[in-house]
Amino acid sequence: MKRVLDVFHADLHGHSKGKIQPFNEEYRPFFSKLVSVRDHIKYVILKELLSGVYGSMKKRFYVKDMRDQIKQKYGWDSSVSYIYDIARLMEEKEGFLKGIWVDSEGFESNTRHKRLYELTEEGANPAIFQRISSDVANRVGEVREAVSKVLSILEQKTEVNSADK
Repeated sequence: MKRVLDVFHADLHGHSKGKIQPFNEEYRPFFSKLVSVRDHIKYVILKELLSGVYGSMKKRFYVKDMRDQIKQKYGWDSSVSYIYDIARLMEEKEGFLKGIWVDSEGFESNTRHKRLYELTEEGANPAIFQRISSDVANRVGEVREAVSKVLSILEQKTEVNSADK
């Protein structure tokens, strides 16, 4: 869990540590109670779209591609439906994204095949990204510090117990 927090922290401060090992599913319930996974995914979506990592499709993404990006970068394997729910929230309630339905070849369609999202003017606003980034960074920093303190206490207790034997 500390590794994932370290990767999030480094990414939030512009010091990406690259690819990490997959997140241990055993720790997922604890981690999601400590850190707002929803807010972090919103941060990642905005960051990736603002950086134009998708080449010719700058500022656009499919939910499955974003899920793969999150899994590769953070080791966090979210369901497509969870990320879709967050993208839909960012579209309908916050106005950060606009989605269109496209067919299997990527052309706009009236059928519900795949949803292609892009940033709106509001979503591209640097102040919005800065606010979300700052909120996520503060929370990750607090949790990271707390986890480090707990680990330090446990290490000290282990040393004391070893010395007593």
